Amino acid sequence: MPTALMVGAHNEECEYNCGGLAYTLSRKGWRVVFLNLIGDYSNWPMWPDGMTDGQESINRDAMEAARRLGAEKILIDAKGHHFSAGDPSSLVRIAEVIDDLKPDLMATHWPQDTNHDHREVARAGLIAAQTTAILPGRAGYVVPEIIAHEGYLYQSQHFTPDFYVRIDDCMDALSDSFQAFQTYPAIVDEFERIKPIQSRARSAHIWPGGYAEAYCFLKFGPRLSVLPEVLGEDFRASGLARGTGLLGASN
Repeated sequence: MPTALMVGAHNEECEYNCGGLAYTLSRKGWRVVFLNLIGDYSNWPMWPDGMTDGQESINRDAMEAARRLGAEKILIDAKGHHFSAGDPSSLVRIAEVIDDLKPDLMATHWPQDTNHDHREVARAGLIAAQTTAILPGRAGYVVPEIIAHEGYLYQSQHFTPDFYVRIDDCMDALSDSFQAFQTYPAIVDEFERIKPIQSRARSAHIWPGGYAEAYCFLKFGPRLSVLPEVLGEDFRASGLARGTGLLGASN
């Protein structure tokens, strides 16, 4: 079974950023796993005042939101605004997940995102994905294809999409997934409002009246990507597609 690993800093970002692609792949028989690195919100409480089990409730919401898209969820307990790609323990934890899953495809944040946690998670994921041979006693696994998913438009600076994925038939499932985040209702309202607008805008010049998610290639370009064959008519290269190596060298 082919496997896709979707990496997001915070508990809800895989669902928002790449939930349409995740849901599409799961329906095509892929194993889809969401990995969220920022799982400790004690310094940034997102639950109502006085709630004694806020952290546990948010984690339950996150697991359910992934399940509604046909995905599994792995939560790691890094603290918000404290995650660093330069921390060896962070690299090891990501590398362990990659080595265990051996994904055919990995999606992560855009490395130039304006949010600190997003940037650091992207950088750590790219380093860990280069080779898991940093793990003692393991042969090492190199992720063959890595893409960047798009966050909020105001955060994704310099993000010029390489390709689009049509998600017209995913919108109801995405809404259902968003509704799982009941501990933090403000984010439900925000996602329900912004996701249709952003995905409608991304689709406008390709599939007018439809919905789409935008992605960039971080490793390999469309001639080597598995996605055109897997997605068929729901995949569309931007015309500006490029293939880059993990450290910026051309493949």
